[in-house]
Amino acid sequence: MDGQDWHAFCRAPSGAAPIARSASQLTGMSREKRLEYSREVEHFLLRNPAESPLHATLSQGIRSDIEAVELEPTGARTILALSAPFTTGKSTTVKAMARALYREWMGSASLADRPRWAPPMTEDVEADRIPVIYLNLQSDTSSKDLYAQILTYLGHATASTRGQLAMRVPKACRLHGVRLLILDDAHMLRTHLRQGRATLDAIKAIATELGEIGGMLLLVGAWAGDSDLLDDPQIRGRLSLSELNVYAIRTNADKSLWQKLLKSWESALEPYLPDTPRSALSRDYARYLYERTQGYVGDLAKCLARATATAIADGRCQLEAEDLVAARLSQRARDHEGSSDSVAHRPESKRASRSRDVG
Repeated sequence: MDGQDWHAFCRAPSGAAPIARSASQLTGMSREKRLEYSREVEHFLLRNPAESPLHATLSQGIRSDIEAVELEPTGARTILALSAPFTTGKSTTVKAMARALYREWMGSASLADRPRWAPPMTEDVEADRIPVIYLNLQSDTSSKDLYAQILTYLGHATASTRGQLAMRVPKACRLHGVRLLILDDAHMLRTHLRQGRATLDAIKAIATELGEIGGMLLLVGAWAGDSDLLDDPQIRGRLSLSELNVYAIRTNADKSLWQKLLKSWESALEPYLPDTPRSALSRDYARYLYERTQGYVGDLAKCLARATATAIADGRCQLEAEDLVAARLSQRARDHEGSSDSVAHRPESKRASRSRDVG
């Protein structure tokens, strides 16, 4: 991804919600049309999941931190960081937050094909305006690689020595008006190796240089235990760390938050499943959905989107237990499906219940 790719991502409109259909309309469709419509609804729900209270709070917190850093004097500013386990939605949350910030910072320019500006303190100079840089790091990223990644993102050549690239990065960031540099997968850096130490030093230098031009650094990663990066004294002394975890159901407060998420999904699904009893997810299926997903919002979205698509494909506007059970999730979730908790809280299908009553 480079600055143009990021701009295209930020200016792309959100997809329109599919038109809701009644049960009679669904049954009046051909099988092929109904399948096509079910896939359309599934794709929309996966791309536009219901709001998660945990992630919304995290996003608001990081935005508040960014606003606070912007009030700091230029120089060695606060370094922001987000730590969360794998597949908890940290990168998705940060991208959505950064996308919203980008649109606000750019204003009407966010709609232009290629935003340009005249940098302050320059004469007869025009450059692409790129206030946000979003990069993914690799375990073998060297300091030279990092400098080259930043320059490539900004549209600059990188055929130079490491020292020359290092000197060009702050100048390029000033030229393009960089306000926020996001380094995702920062936990991948192997800072105990010599190359990794050099990269760590480069990150610290870049953070300081960004601060000198009014910008800031946000590190995103899945750190567990000690971290050479986050525990570095220079970074630690300037660090503001946010943390995210999966949903839990250990306490009443945990359960209430999980039910709040499910209620959010009930509102999202209501146009497509209007015959589903109110509070079915947050009351009848809450424990099963938790045991099935272990609180991971990505698996919950897959489960509910795919279950909804199954119901629609069958010509129904009502969610049934079989739809939830049949939804295929990640391998992590599937590894847990045979556990005693998962089996114990599996919802009984109406078909099985009717069969037993007849017997």
